[in-house]
Amino acid sequence: MDSAAKEEEPATNKAKGGEMSDDEVSEDSTALLPRHTKVLVTGNNRTKSKLVGLKGVVKKAVGLGGWHWLEMSDGSHVRLQRNALTVLEQPTGEESDSEEE
Repeated sequence: MDSAAKEEEPATNKAKGGEMSDDEVSEDSTALLPRHTKVLVTGNNRTKSKLVGLKGVVKKAVGLGGWHWLEMSDGSHVRLQRNALTVLEQPTGEESDSEEE
C-alpha cells in the first residue's frame, strides 16, 4: 500500500501543476521586496489604520520578520511587514539610489 500511496502523490502533484504556479506566485508575494518597489499599504494587525490605503516606495527590507522600510507618498518614513503590503509596480532598474540629490 505504501508504494501505491507513493505513486499517487506524484500524480496529484502533476495534477496540481497548473495550480502550483498560482501558489508559487502567492509564495513569492511573501518574499522580500526589492528597493524602489512601489507598494500600497493594505495593512495587518500591526498596521496603524491611518497608513492603510497610502502608497509608498521600499527603501530597505530585512528577512527576519519581513520588515520593510518605506518612504510614503507624503514624505514620511514607516516600517511595515511584508504581509501588510501589496505591490503596485516593480522597480524598473533605472532608479537612482540617491533620489534626494
